[in-house]
Amino acid sequence: RAVPARLTLVTPPWNFPVAIPAGGVLAALAAGSAVALKPAEPAQRCGAVLAEAISSALTEVGAADALRVVTVDESGLGRQLVSSPRVDRVILTGAYATAELFRTFRADLPLLAETSGKNAVIVTPSADLDLAARDVVASAFGHAGQKCSAASLVVLVGSVATSRRFHDQLLDAAHAMAAKAAAA
Repeated sequence: RAVPARLTLVTPPWNFPVAIPAGGVLAALAAGSAVALKPAEPAQRCGAVLAEAISSALTEVGAADALRVVTVDESGLGRQLVSSPRVDRVILTGAYATAELFRTFRADLPLLAETSGKNAVIVTPSADLDLAARDVVASAFGHAGQKCSAASLVVLVGSVATSRRFHDQLLDAAHAMAAKAAAA
């Protein structure tokens, strides 16, 4: 028998102020848990608007109290919130160091964390080099590099490492992205 968490704390980052918190909040609500949404400080207004939209739907189904927005400082009250025994689960999207810090607050904390890392694009000699160059640039610099899946490392295998064609295509793709951004 599935038993939902009584209270899930959702702690999203600032750089995707609607999509990431919406995913965590809606997943927890769908699983039957009440939710406390603690948006990152720069995204508090987005969190409030998101919660207002979701709360409107919750009111229609008689669950108006299932979602609350919490705005507290990161250290004092934020630490108390994460470590509170009333919180059954925390959904975190953020730095690995933040996940480690949360664990020091409460060792038994059920923590669902998507943390930062190094994302690599591997380009082999059998790749379509034009497409690979375009994809490397789009992954690394699309969304201003603020997407958690942004490429931060490119591994060039064999002849690709010294390919003048790949080098030129990579530069062309980067220049084209910069020109497109400047024109927008």
